[in-house]
Amino acid sequence: MTIIGIIASLTIPDLIQNITDQQNKIAYKKVYSELSQASLSIMEDHGGTLKGIWTSGLWTDMRDAYKTKLMAIKSCDSGALRGSCWSPVFYGLDNSIITYISVVKFDGYSEAGHTNPPGIILSSGTFVAFEPDFDCVAFTEENCGSIYVDVNGFKNPNKMGKDIFAIHVTPMGLKPFGYQGASGNMTLCDTAHNGYACSLLYLIQ
Repeated sequence: MTIIGIIASLTIPDLIQNITDQQNKIAYKKVYSELSQASLSIMEDHGGTLKGIWTSGLWTDMRDAYKTKLMAIKSCDSGALRGSCWSPVFYGLDNSIITYISVVKFDGYSEAGHTNPPGIILSSGTFVAFEPDFDCVAFTEENCGSIYVDVNGFKNPNKMGKDIFAIHVTPMGLKPFGYQGASGNMTLCDTAHNGYACSLLYLIQ
């Protein structure tokens, strides 16, 4: 019995973690689908593109455009996200503390993103934060912003690539961080990196 107990103590935590990881991936796929459908609906309302919709300089414009298409139970403005609609502290897959929600743009250039963008909480309990790019107007502009989701809210691990995922918003819809050719492609989804690139890998697994 002692041996069985030792084996159980070594294997059960890993089993529970694997189940939790799978549940988070399933939840991520579900919310990605919901956000994709919302994006298509917004595009239909604005001539088939996401360009030029949130160009006023108000961070809440992007959030409000999506909020009308999603089942939101709570909304937070810029400066009021963390601790209310997002965890106060969250981490990279490499266990680094992530100060900024966004650390890399669609075109691959690093930049210090917004620390506290607006967001919503969905009826499922998923947190969604919105970071608009106000330059999404010109024909050549490929980045209309980013969306970040925490599929289990305040629950741990609050870690990018585990329960938090990042999504690019393009003029024609969504692309997860880590798509081929972008900075941080999915081959970088490991504990040596911050985990943003896992957003594509876990979507297709």
